[in-house]
Amino acid sequence: MFEQLRKNTKLILWITVVAFIGLGFLGWGLSSGFGGKAQIAQGTIGLVNGKPIDGRAYDMVVQRARENYKRQAGRDPDERTDIQMRTQAWNDLVQEMILRQEADRRKIRVTDPEIVEAVFSQPPQEFTQSPMFQTNGQFDQAKYRAYLQDPNTPTQMLEEQYRQNLPLQKLQMLVAGTVSVSDSELWDAFQIQNERIKVEYLMVPGSKFPVDANTLSQADLDAYYRAHRQSYQAPAQAVLQFVSVPIRPTQNDSLNLVEQARGILQEYRNGEDFLLLAGDFSEAPLQLLGGDAGAYLTASQIADPDVRAAAFSIGVGEVSGVLGGTTGVHVIKVLDRKVDPAGEQVKYADIFLTLRPSGDTYGQIRDTISQFRQDTAKRPFEQVASEMQLRVQETAPFGEGGFIPGLGSAPDLQAFAFKAAPGTVSPPTELPDGWVVARLKERREPGIPDLAQILDRVRTEAADSMRVAQAAQMAQSLVSQAQAGTPLASLARPDGSVVFDTTEPFARTGFPKGIGADPAVIGPLFAGGEGVQQEVLRGRTSAFVVKVVQRIPADREAFQSQKESLRKALMQRRQNQVFTEWLATLKKQADVKDYRFGQIDG
Repeated sequence: MFEQLRKNTKLILWITVVAFIGLGFLGWGLSSGFGGKAQIAQGTIGLVNGKPIDGRAYDMVVQRARENYKRQAGRDPDERTDIQMRTQAWNDLVQEMILRQEADRRKIRVTDPEIVEAVFSQPPQEFTQSPMFQTNGQFDQAKYRAYLQDPNTPTQMLEEQYRQNLPLQKLQMLVAGTVSVSDSELWDAFQIQNERIKVEYLMVPGSKFPVDANTLSQADLDAYYRAHRQSYQAPAQAVLQFVSVPIRPTQNDSLNLVEQARGILQEYRNGEDFLLLAGDFSEAPLQLLGGDAGAYLTASQIADPDVRAAAFSIGVGEVSGVLGGTTGVHVIKVLDRKVDPAGEQVKYADIFLTLRPSGDTYGQIRDTISQFRQDTAKRPFEQVASEMQLRVQETAPFGEGGFIPGLGSAPDLQAFAFKAAPGTVSPPTELPDGWVVARLKERREPGIPDLAQILDRVRTEAADSMRVAQAAQMAQSLVSQAQAGTPLASLARPDGSVVFDTTEPFARTGFPKGIGADPAVIGPLFAGGEGVQQEVLRGRTSAFVVKVVQRIPADREAFQSQKESLRKALMQRRQNQVFTEWLATLKKQADVKDYRFGQIDG
């Protein structure tokens, strides 16, 4: 069968071409040999463990992302979106190369029979969604198999795609294949989601007991810190210094936009229909494009002053000149005006052009940040910044995997911060709002900070703990009354120092009214039986006297009927977690060089 598939040579469906201009089919650009850093081949945009990433592969992935965006959104991506696409394309290519290198290291191979089996059993999404392979709106496996078995069907590209991708599938199975889930684990997971209780409670708010945090003694603070020392365990943290060059339009961009608007206005004066021009060029909201669906607006509904003035001053049917706005320029045509009890209103069509950085402006910004990075290889970071009149900023300490203070979501800088040696300067990094070059100022290893480093936090938490302790003392006096049969509701106090409430049935993962997701309260409630709980439960800010009035156990029959689907879902989550953590380690160990913006020594 495999040889028969090889011999098909005639028809190449467009869907096949679309399906396989992807990362797997770009292996030619990812795996060629490489000599040394000083001899980087033309077109190489980066290295992964010494192996080159070809710029053609990068360009193709970016272009495919742009085309997909335009097909879905009906317009070209703006600069911010395009930056995100380029960043994602780079990250995807780096990740794929890392995985392919690992698959090669483990000598993972695929056989011809495995490829045939995969071709038939794992049809690409582009095929399953194509009308050509559907019956009554559903993918038809028989049509797909018949297509593949047709002697006139070429399958070389399909074969190559699976030859590229199957080793990565095998690698993922090897990494995550040891994961298992026992029946007892499934039952525990099912109980967490489905066992429920309903409670009545008295809440004694800690806020009713004044404790001035500023008057706590050093002995109080030392005692609280020692008792809760492990809770202050901090993960590894990093601090970056950075300079940024924002992506902003220049005066030339503004002047060019005005000229563009004047050109469109001249087309109108030459006889073109204004509404057609608006449909072709305007980026204004659709309701302002005129016609019967156009909205009447009051003066307060028009944000830009120049547009507002023109809309209520020129005559119906007249067209304005080029008008300035907060984010671009406008040319409007007044379509109608009326007066009603709400006041004077106007309907107009708006040719609005957004002010954006031009390609030249973008290139100048990129050249500036690239020059800065080049110069930091020869002179100190702060000195170069001063010479180029760029402000050096510094982040607050941040942990791995989250947002960077002052920079937001920046995966490349995150990776740099927890991999590079202190003092190292990053490559230029493209973010949605501008370009950044960072220097790793320091990296703090995991550990428990000294009291002096977290004194304010300890002071606040110690004061809260003292308030809750006093609340618990009051609550304890209510427990015996409740256990003796006094209704909880009758123990509430009108001054709010003791509050009564009842919850709806909730699970361990629920958020019961008045209690919230406080594990110090929720956990003991599910561990105990029905009735008034003997112990006062201390939450984060309040103390509770609780009576469990109903316990609804998880349904064993429902569990049996759902067990296998639960096993599949839990297995998938665990496998994904194992693979994600393994991949993160692999990426951290990889030596990645980014030369998209020029090769930089040092």
